[in-house]
Amino acid sequence: MKILLAVAAFLLVLAATAQPYRRAVGVKFPVGTGISYKAFVSPRAAAELQALYRTGSLRLAGLYEFHFPFTKANGLSWYTGPGVHAGFYSNPEQKSSSKIVDVGIDGVLGLDYKFETLPLNISADWQPSISLNGNGGAQPAWGGVAVRYTF
Repeated sequence: MKILLAVAAFLLVLAATAQPYRRAVGVKFPVGTGISYKAFVSPRAAAELQALYRTGSLRLAGLYEFHFPFTKANGLSWYTGPGVHAGFYSNPEQKSSSKIVDVGIDGVLGLDYKFETLPLNISADWQPSISLNGNGGAQPAWGGVAVRYTF
């Protein structure tokens, strides 16, 4: 009986920690317009790559996200994790074609939902960053809403 209970508990933990999709690709906004690709590397960890475009700038980011599912809401989880970014910006204050390269570290905190009957995922997150050069300092305004096709 104890072995049966242990196996049932183990299967319950696996079911509660499994992600509802493996990969997803889509758009991310409102901080610029971007493309987001997310792939789970384990049942509770995903890597997300972002390419965001805003007038005169391109920002590339990579995040490693730890997902924590809500037990009473199928398909819904919250996530957090570290990341890095590289940004390429035009400097509008200078009349020459001066470019700024910005490199830094990021953090992310968000909610992720996978529709049960559709191959669709939505997420909303806050992605503050610290630039080590270029724009320099804290940049708390990154993040946004992503809508992705899952496969």
